[in-house]
Amino acid sequence: MTATDNQTLLSTSHHADLPEHWQAEIAAQLLPGEAILDWVEVDLDATLNFRAGIIALTQDSLIAKSPGATTWSRWPMQ
Repeated sequence: MTATDNQTLLSTSHHADLPEHWQAEIAAQLLPGEAILDWVEVDLDATLNFRAGIIALTQDSLIAKSPGATTWSRWPMQ
């Protein structure tokens, strides 16, 4: 699956209103065939400073980028 395929999954998912500034980063995290079901932006880091973060639910996992983090976390659904 290519980045273009992942972009298509973003645009056809239940919540295609994902903010533009997250779309490329989220698309890069999606596994083949995975689509965003829902998402929420969070804005407080662990030290209660305002920073952007996001949590996204797919049919297979929960993926997140903590506010201020440079890496993504993934928790598979079991």
